[in-house]
Amino acid sequence: PPYSPDFNPIEQAFAKLKAHLRKAAERSIPELWDRIGAILDTWTPRRTPSLTTKHRR
Repeated sequence: PPYSPDFNPIEQAFAKLKAHLRKAAERSIPELWDRIGAILDTWTPRRTPSLTTKHRR
């Protein structure tokens, strides 16, 4: 298909970010921004390929 979220790396990365944020359940905007920063700090170049590949079965 011309567009498929499964093959779009940014869609996969945002899905993982949103999943982490749901688990964190921050209650204020500053806490949310702090959590986003903490999550993104863990996304090193070495780990990035796992964020952009389709889930393996």
